[in-house]
Amino acid sequence: MKRQVFALCDYTHASLIPWREAGYECHSVDIRPALRGDDGITHHQSSVLEFDFSSFDPCFCVAFPPCTHLAIGGAVWWKAKGQTALAQALELVFACRDAFDCPTIIENPVGRLPWHWRAPDTKVHPWEFSGYPGASKDNYTKATCLWLLRGAKPPLKRYFIGPDWEVDKTRILHASSGARDNTPIGLARGIYEANK
Repeated sequence: MKRQVFALCDYTHASLIPWREAGYECHSVDIRPALRGDDGITHHQSSVLEFDFSSFDPCFCVAFPPCTHLAIGGAVWWKAKGQTALAQALELVFACRDAFDCPTIIENPVGRLPWHWRAPDTKVHPWEFSGYPGASKDNYTKATCLWLLRGAKPPLKRYFIGPDWEVDKTRILHASSGARDNTPIGLARGIYEANK
């Protein structure tokens, strides 16, 4: 029987591609429909808060709970959104955290999650993983915090080395929200390499 891996709040399936390529049985849970429907990953269109996890026993889980009410980039709207939006965001984070009793990584950008839970275990940028196959265009900055739970390991970095290569410090500022939501393939491969 194949070992299972789960991604929560990841309708893109980007974080599961390295696992699927290695032969794992991959599942995603997201309230949105899957971005790709023919990639060999089983997508469960459901809220993490309502999904029944009890019939699954994964060896690894990675979660990307929405940062809309948590990221520092939205701080100017925190007061107007009120405590209800914060409470709902935290409820989803903690549902991801507690979904399984296996190594789990929670991803969220710099924001107020440390004030309401704990400090992240590490911070990374996409460019630190741009040396993986297919990731050479991940040469940009975007501080991403990772919480490593139940023995999960930090992603294995692999830097791109090449002529005229430099880190793009402004790309994410001009990107659409959909582009900002996508897990960089290099980061996904770094997580896989460290935790397979």
